[in-house]
Amino acid sequence: MHLINNFAIIFRHYFLRSCRDIVSLFVFGLLPLAIISVNYFIIYNIPDVPQIAGTTSITVFMLMAFQFFCGDTIIYHLNNDFRSTVRWRLYATPIPKNTFIYAAAIASWIYSITQGMLLILVSTLLFNVYWGNPLILVSVLLIISIMAQLVAILICLLTKTRKSASAILQLICFGLMALSGGLFGTLGDSNFLTRYGTPISLAHWAVLNAGPYADDMSKAILNIIILAAMTLVLAIFVLMLGRRRAI
Repeated sequence: MHLINNFAIIFRHYFLRSCRDIVSLFVFGLLPLAIISVNYFIIYNIPDVPQIAGTTSITVFMLMAFQFFCGDTIIYHLNNDFRSTVRWRLYATPIPKNTFIYAAAIASWIYSITQGMLLILVSTLLFNVYWGNPLILVSVLLIISIMAQLVAILICLLTKTRKSASAILQLICFGLMALSGGLFGTLGDSNFLTRYGTPISLAHWAVLNAGPYADDMSKAILNIIILAAMTLVLAIFVLMLGRRRAI
């Protein structure tokens, strides 16, 4: 019981710290909405382009892409608290180090999901975005957010500073977005990369196939299975590497 109380207190500290970070709120909350707004008005002024369908595709894509950008939150926590002089104060407490790390990781994960849910709510109210099957949407959001956190933790384990870890994460995020077609206006293309080649494209089309673009649950479920398998393999690799390397 005492361990649970300590975990809850530490979780609350990291979650509230993330919510109070103005830069994070802007980058992970307002920036995707600004991008969606710009694309909304561009699509609105293009004839013969379905407004709701186009906005929905872009919004779903941004939701999945920014889950990976949110991984910078856990990179910040791990580097600033466990690789600075503060770590000695943390280690001096009777609470195990892993409790701090797990609490920080889960707080970052919940924070990214909260960001995603707010984006879903606001885009639905402002842009009339249709998200399709809610069970598919929630499943995809949960899996892709876990994967994003694991990628960030893996980068943190393989690097020594927050600056290098953040730079690598951003490079990976933009690379995934480019390969998925989100940087060159090819989201609707049916080539392999933009549909199955990256985690973002898999998540993107899992949601679109479950209502917004098509009613093909078999394809949506297949994408979810692939995402879940990738996440499981990544989790095993991160756990194995984490045992060998101390934060």
